[in-house]
Amino acid sequence: MSHPGIFSIRTCVLVSIFSFGNLFLQTSFADDWNQYRGPRGDGVATEELEIANGKPSMSNAWKVPAAKGFSSFSISDGRAFTLVTMKDSSGNPQETCIALDIADGKSLWSQPLTAIKYDGGGDSGTQDNKGGDGPRSTPATDGDRVYVYDSRLGLHCLDAATGKPVWKQDIAKQFSGRNIHWNNATSPVLQGDRVIVAGGGAGETFLAFNKSSGELVWKSGDEKFTHATPVVANINGTEQVVFYMQSGLIGINVADGTELWRAAVDYRTSSAAS
Repeated sequence: MSHPGIFSIRTCVLVSIFSFGNLFLQTSFADDWNQYRGPRGDGVATEELEIANGKPSMSNAWKVPAAKGFSSFSISDGRAFTLVTMKDSSGNPQETCIALDIADGKSLWSQPLTAIKYDGGGDSGTQDNKGGDGPRSTPATDGDRVYVYDSRLGLHCLDAATGKPVWKQDIAKQFSGRNIHWNNATSPVLQGDRVIVAGGGAGETFLAFNKSSGELVWKSGDEKFTHATPVVANINGTEQVVFYMQSGLIGINVADGTELWRAAVDYRTSSAAS
C-alpha cells in the first residue's frame, strides 16, 4: 500500500497483504480484531475456516481505492480503521485516520492527524528508486474509541462513530519525545483501561494513559525505541508489556511501569532497527 491501491475485503480470516500498491484485507465477521496483530498481540485468528479442496474458501466481498500508507487494520463493531495519506484543502499531505463500513467498504469518516514528513523515508531515495511513504502505525480500538500514534509521536483518541477528537497527548512536546529515523512506526497497545506507548525522553520513555480521559497513569525508563510495537503478556503470573528497544527486550509491569527484566539484543541486526 505504499502507492495508491485497493482495499479489498474477503471473508474468512484477517490478514494484510502488501504488494506494490495493493492491500487485501481478509476477515471473518465473528470476532473483533481490535489492534495490531489482533486482540492477544500474537497475530492469530481463532475463527474456523471453511475448507474447500484442501484450501481456505475465500471470496471478495468488496474493494475500494486506497491512498498511500503501510498501516494494517483494526476492526470492531462493523467498522475497519486504518491510516492513509490524504491531502488537506491546501494540497498538503497529512496522515489521516479513516473508518470504513465492514459490510460494503463505504467511507464512514476521515480525521486528519499530522502533516507528513518522513526523515529518510521511501520518497527520499534516488529518482529511479522511490519506494513511497505513508503512515506505518496501526490504530487500536475498544469499539467506542480509536487510538492512533502518529509518526510525529502524537497520541490521539478519536470517537469511533464519528472520528471527532476526544483527547490528545503530544509525546514529543509533553514528554521530551525522542523520535526515530523514518519516524514512529509503533502502534498503541490497549490493556484494560490503559493505552500504552513508548517514545518519551529520560524518565518517561514508557507511558501509560487512561484510555477514557487521556490522563497519565505512569511513566518510566530511559530508553531509545525502535519500530517494533510492544506486546502484552502474562509471564510467571505477572501482567507485563514487552518492549523491543535499542538496548534490547524490556519487560515493564502493566500495573505501575516498573522494570521487571531485560535481555540484551543487537537491534541493528534485526528488522526493527531504525
